[in-house]
Amino acid sequence: MRVCHLITGLGVGGAENALVRLCRGLAAMGYEQRVLVMLPPGPLAGELERSGIPVRSLRMRAGLPDPLGLIRLLRELRAFRPDVVQTWMYHADLLGAVARPFAPPARLVWNLRNSEMHDDRRLRIGALVRALTLLSRVPDAVVANAAAGQADHARFGYRPRRWACIPNGVDTDRFRPLPDQRAALRAALGVAPDGPVIGMVARRHKQKDHPTFLDAARLFRQARPDARFVLAGLGCEPGAEPMAGMIRARGLEGSVSLLGVRTDLPRIYPAFDLACLSSAFGEGTPNVLIEALACGIPCVATDVGDSRQVVGPCGRIVPPGDPAALAAAWGEALDLDVADAARARAVTGFAESAVCGAYDALYRSLRPNDVARPAASPIATAGR
Repeated sequence: MRVCHLITGLGVGGAENALVRLCRGLAAMGYEQRVLVMLPPGPLAGELERSGIPVRSLRMRAGLPDPLGLIRLLRELRAFRPDVVQTWMYHADLLGAVARPFAPPARLVWNLRNSEMHDDRRLRIGALVRALTLLSRVPDAVVANAAAGQADHARFGYRPRRWACIPNGVDTDRFRPLPDQRAALRAALGVAPDGPVIGMVARRHKQKDHPTFLDAARLFRQARPDARFVLAGLGCEPGAEPMAGMIRARGLEGSVSLLGVRTDLPRIYPAFDLACLSSAFGEGTPNVLIEALACGIPCVATDVGDSRQVVGPCGRIVPPGDPAALAAAWGEALDLDVADAARARAVTGFAESAVCGAYDALYRSLRPNDVARPAASPIATAGR
C-alpha cells in the first residue's frame, strides 16, 4: 500500500515525531511512503530520508496562501498515486481537502493532534477551524490522538464520516529503565546523586506553562531544599532568555538545569525521580509522559487532554495553573513505588508497534476490496 503524508513542517515537535515513528513502523510492514512538507523541510526530514522515506517540500511560506503550493501537491500526488493521503494538523488537513477533487483517487485521512484551544490561538486560527468543521465530511476518516481531542472537535462542529482514536506510541525498547546507570546519568547532567530530581521535557511555549512549573519549584524547595529541576526542550537552552530570567526572578539559580533540545532522551528520563508536564491547554496524548512511564518514572501532569488516561495510577493529576497543587503532587508522587507498573502501562497501552498496527488496520479498512488485518492491540476505536 502507498501512503502519502502531508504535514506543515518537520521541526522538532510531538506531531512531527509521531509522523517519523509511524513512517518507520509502516515501512517495516511493507508500506511505500512519501512525506510532503508544506514549508521548507525541518531537522526531522533527515531522519525520514535516512530511513529510506523521500521528503518533498511544497515550498510554501507560513501565513501566505500559495496556489503554487497546491499545484506542486497535485503534481506529487499524480506522480506517486497513493492509496491513502494522510494529513497532519489543521493547515495540512485544509490543503488535503482542497486538493482532493483534483487529485488521483485516494482515501483521505485527517489527523488531529490537540484538544481544546487557548483563547489566543482560537483568535489566530478560529477561521481555519471553522472552515474545517464545514469540510469535516470530506475525508474518509478523521484520526484523533486523544479522546479529549475527539470530543473537543466534535463540540467545535466536526461531523466526519468516521472517527478513529489512535493514541501516540513510543519505542519501548528504546525508552526503558536504566537503574544501573542512574548515578552516571545524573552526573552527566550535573545533578547530585542524592536529592529528588524533577524534570520536564517541553518546548518553551505558553501551552506548556513553564511559569507554573517554576512557581511550583520555588514552593517545593521550601520543604526540600535539596531538590533539583531539569528542563529540556526548545527555548530551554543554558542561559537562554527569557527562561533564565524567569529562573532568576524566582531565586532558583543553581537549582534548575537547562538542557535545550536533546536527542538522547532515553538517557535523560532515567536520571529523573519524577517527570512533570505542566501544560495549561491543548495537549492530546503527550509523548513525554508515555516516554517517562516507559523508563519506569512516575509522572505528575495537569488535567489537560488525555494526560489523566496516560498517567493512571502511576503518578498524580492536578488542575492546570495551580503551582501549590503541583508542588504538593510532586511530594506525593515521589513516595510512590510504581516503577514496574509505569513500565508495564507504557508497554501494554502505548507501544509503537500497536499504534502502527492500528493505522494499518484503519488504512486497510478504507480499501473497499481489501480485508482489514486486526490491529496488534485494541487501542484504536473507530466508528461510523
